[in-house]
Amino acid sequence: MIGDEVLVSLNEVLMEVGTKKALAIAGGFAGSYFALVELILLWPLGSGATITMLSAADTIALASGVLTAAGLSALWLQLVAASQATREVVRLEADRAAAAALRFDELHMEFNSQEFRVMRDLGWHYLKYVVQDEERLKSFANWWVCSEGAAPSPPDNLLNDANLGHLGEKHLSDYTWAISVMVAFFVRIENRLNAHYGSASIDPEVLRVAVGPFFWKYWETDLLKLIKACDESFASWPSDKKEQPYFSAALKNLKSRFPSD
Repeated sequence: MIGDEVLVSLNEVLMEVGTKKALAIAGGFAGSYFALVELILLWPLGSGATITMLSAADTIALASGVLTAAGLSALWLQLVAASQATREVVRLEADRAAAAALRFDELHMEFNSQEFRVMRDLGWHYLKYVVQDEERLKSFANWWVCSEGAAPSPPDNLLNDANLGHLGEKHLSDYTWAISVMVAFFVRIENRLNAHYGSASIDPEVLRVAVGPFFWKYWETDLLKLIKACDESFASWPSDKKEQPYFSAALKNLKSRFPSD
């Protein structure tokens, strides 16, 4: 029916209206109602008719009708705007979740690439070697944070003992670079978690899917020992000879996202 089509068209127009315009349109509805009633009551009924002033009862009734029209139209518009806003929030949340999933999927693919696998192997075994001895760990932290001294050299048989002899001969710089790559990788994970979720609590399953594939739990213990040593090194050296570790706060925050064991 034509009337139904008009109502549908009007509803589509109103769906685009924000709450800020609700009162203005409500006022328009009320004014139209007032004018229509005035026209009916005051229109002359023939050439000899005379205009009669409205009685007090008619005036009150007309005013009540105006207020009712304004109130109902404003309520309708607010409900429409609220419904539209709810759908928009749901859409934005879905888009954000999809974007987060894609970003973590990119990291997952990178983590399992052949080039990154070499960094994982070198970094894992070198980090284990460094944190096994407090003096080695302190020396590494002083070198990394304060550029003081040198990083500990790994034993010649480190790769062969780990069944990684196929990687060939590696220099100290290969091992230290592998540590830097792995630390930076987990910092990137935390940065993306922070970008998508901030400090809000994250559903355990979402967290598991986002971080689990990257084996944070396997790296956590030794990386946190490294962070502690770097923080101590940073605190003990003159300020003009050191640079604050960029990774310390990020990795501590990543740890805090998981429930304590």
